[in-house]
Amino acid sequence: MIDKNSLFSIVATSKANIVLQQYYYGSVMEKSVFKSEKDYGINVLPAWKKCYNGSGIIVAVVDTGIESRNSDLTNKVNKDLSYTNRTMYNADHNLILQHGTETAGLIAAEANNISGRGIAFGAELADLQFVSPVIDNAVPAKAFTWKNENIDIYSCSFARFSDSFTTYPLEFDVRQALKNGTSNGRRQRGSIYVVSSGNGGSSFIPDSCAYQGFMNNVYVILVAGINHQLNSLPTGEKCSAMMVTAPTRTLGYNVLPEMITTEGMNVTGNFGMNSAATAIVSGSIAVTLSANQTLSYRDVMHIISQTANSSLPFKNIAEPFRCNDAGFKVSSQYGFGLIDVEAMVEEAIKWKSVGNKIICQLDPPVINVSLPHFLQNETLFQVEGDCNITYLEHVEVTLIIDAPGIGHSTINMLSPPTNFKSKIIPGRILDNSDLLNITVVSVQFWGQNPYGTWKLETNRKAYVPGYNCTLDKFGVKYRGSVNTTKTGRSCQLWSSRFEYDQFPDDHNYCRNPNNDSRGPWCYTNDAYKVSESCNIPYCGTVQSAKIVFHGLIYPPKRQYKNNCTETIQNNKGI
Repeated sequence: MIDKNSLFSIVATSKANIVLQQYYYGSVMEKSVFKSEKDYGINVLPAWKKCYNGSGIIVAVVDTGIESRNSDLTNKVNKDLSYTNRTMYNADHNLILQHGTETAGLIAAEANNISGRGIAFGAELADLQFVSPVIDNAVPAKAFTWKNENIDIYSCSFARFSDSFTTYPLEFDVRQALKNGTSNGRRQRGSIYVVSSGNGGSSFIPDSCAYQGFMNNVYVILVAGINHQLNSLPTGEKCSAMMVTAPTRTLGYNVLPEMITTEGMNVTGNFGMNSAATAIVSGSIAVTLSANQTLSYRDVMHIISQTANSSLPFKNIAEPFRCNDAGFKVSSQYGFGLIDVEAMVEEAIKWKSVGNKIICQLDPPVINVSLPHFLQNETLFQVEGDCNITYLEHVEVTLIIDAPGIGHSTINMLSPPTNFKSKIIPGRILDNSDLLNITVVSVQFWGQNPYGTWKLETNRKAYVPGYNCTLDKFGVKYRGSVNTTKTGRSCQLWSSRFEYDQFPDDHNYCRNPNNDSRGPWCYTNDAYKVSESCNIPYCGTVQSAKIVFHGLIYPPKRQYKNNCTETIQNNKGI
């Protein structure tokens, strides 16, 4: 815990007041200059005092470009490792470079206290100008392998446009680039990709990072933002791939406290949202790597899972922290908690590499089964002794489901032995699609042993046998209890028609005994309408479902975290 006087001890210059405003460098600031009760930060000051400041680390800013003439950035950008195209857009130069310059300053602005200082002020920057100001454009795959033998961290503070109904799969070439980078980058230690979770999570028509493949995959560290008093962003997205949280702010010139960073040739305090949070995590990882450059990208993920602070008084929690079966607190809103740089550095110094990843794909995947049967099968995914993983990292689920209204549906995954629940598909109000084709990841089973029975569940009651939907195309197998037609006419008893005395039970439920192309129908009690079809939807088909586990044979040697004081009975989730 620090007070504002301890911040002055870090900078002995006449412009220390600028650094003082960078509250997010501390841990907890009591009675801060912003007159709030407490301001919460990333706790980087102890690492700086020990001379861990990102020295020897190169962070690529994958963005709209960096204004390297800014005095805080002039000596920071490594031109030999950069990719720039200042003529790529016919628009205002400063406006184009604004976002990338702001991101760069938070990460590694020079410690001259003209514009404050970056978190990793000892690091170098690579300017990778691959992001279009038109944010709906995809970033080319080569951005993620550019000079990856030298670049340590790729900071990605961008996101595709969120409209609450479009799904953006991870493009094949981008997936291959991320896979290549994490396998071969940094001299086989793996490139580290830090990714923003987007700003499409408004309460009115919320979107989710579950539907954006670049955010939701096993190769990236996904970041959420939170303000100085641990209030969530009003537009923050949530998903089961969320790994860590960092300080930020909503945008606006009257929003305090500011986040001090570079802009154009000057300084600004009006930067924030998840873009700023992602830059802060990128700088934090650079500081951590300067304490131990041998860390692999997965070592960094494990250190985050062990050190992120989930015990703070978070506010406005829509997705609460819950204890998984390995003792980790996890949240779709905040991941493992608020990043803590001092704890990361201390862990990095003593860390023993987790070694190679083990992957178990359960074969064969589920193929072409009716949705009701799929969801009621309690032995859907059975993990037995042929999978050597005892300590999970990511659980990756691929689903192709053809069903009316599947876009609105929530899908949860439940793990053994306690049915700990992770919401992998949250459903969207505006998503009227009838086909779900998606690969999603959950980090919420981190540290668990996968052995046993895994289940999926949905909020769609209509998919369960006994409810009113058809299992086959024409509804020949329909056995529900609808007894009115599509126009509301009541159905006659089938026994009143001698040609259909085959029904063992005397009822008036809609059926299709003659394979009628109209689907289930009945004879009506209306003298002017002999028979009519019934409005019974198709239940749907799971065209494909598979699960892949990523993890370790043995737990990390430096495993110490168990934040859970509540009992396992509280694990059923929301």
